[in-house]
Amino acid sequence: MVGNHSGVLPFDAIMVTTDVFRHTDPPRLVRFMVDFFVYRMPFLGTLFRSLGQVSGTRRNFDGLIEEGHLVGIFPEGADALGKPAEDRYELFPFSHGHVELAARHRAPVIPFGVVGAEEQQTVITNLEPLARALNLPFIPVTRTFPWLGPAGLLPKPVRYYIHYGEPLDIDPAVLESIEVRTREVARVREAVSEQIHAGLERRRRFEEGRE
Repeated sequence: MVGNHSGVLPFDAIMVTTDVFRHTDPPRLVRFMVDFFVYRMPFLGTLFRSLGQVSGTRRNFDGLIEEGHLVGIFPEGADALGKPAEDRYELFPFSHGHVELAARHRAPVIPFGVVGAEEQQTVITNLEPLARALNLPFIPVTRTFPWLGPAGLLPKPVRYYIHYGEPLDIDPAVLESIEVRTREVARVREAVSEQIHAGLERRRRFEEGRE
């Protein structure tokens, strides 16, 4: 499962996991690939492990797929969590690892789009020099953080809209051709973008009282 990422903290992953768990029969747990920096942070790594999430290594991916798990990937990376307000719902460039892994295991890619996470926190700016010094992907300045301390990272209450696209079969030639790999990454990215726009449209209809 591949989708967009945002919201300062990964509540979008929690919401997608919850949504899939509630609407699959039997219930299935999405195991998201988590960036390494999470496991260097006190308590956070332990929390993520307890929720069934794993560090983003090829070996972990291989093991999960071979055991029949649903695997979630955010190809924009952790940097996307710190998207500024002016880039709201604009996708960052996708990494290519997800299409290579999908092709290697003959696993379809299910694109999803999340709308709502970018309203749970409004990022004003990113303290990039400090983030680099601390080896973190970003340090956000929001309307509540760092002014309210750790409590300022808590999300505002928002309504989420999550949409899923049809599974995409990845061309096995991505393992041999850079051109094919680039094309397939673009295809997945476009499919995710379509789900985001579906969510934005559904939210617009809801706010207008037509749904």
